Amino acid sequence: MSMVHPMARTTPRTRAEIHESQACLAEVAQTYNISRGTARKWRNRKTGTGAERLRG
Repeated sequence: MSMVHPMARTTPRTRAEIHESQACLAEVAQTYNISRGTARKWRNRKTGTGAERLRG
C-alpha cells in the first residue's frame, strides 16, 4: 500500500476519478480543489493513479 502525504490534495483514488471523469477541467479542478494544470496532468496520464511508478 502506498503512503499518501497528509497534505496531498490528490490520492491514487482521486487521480483515478480525475482520469475517468468526463467533466470539464474547470469543474474537476474545483471539485478536487486543484489547479486546472494538475487536473489536465492527471486526465492525460495513461493510467489514473500514478501508482505504477511505485512498483518495482
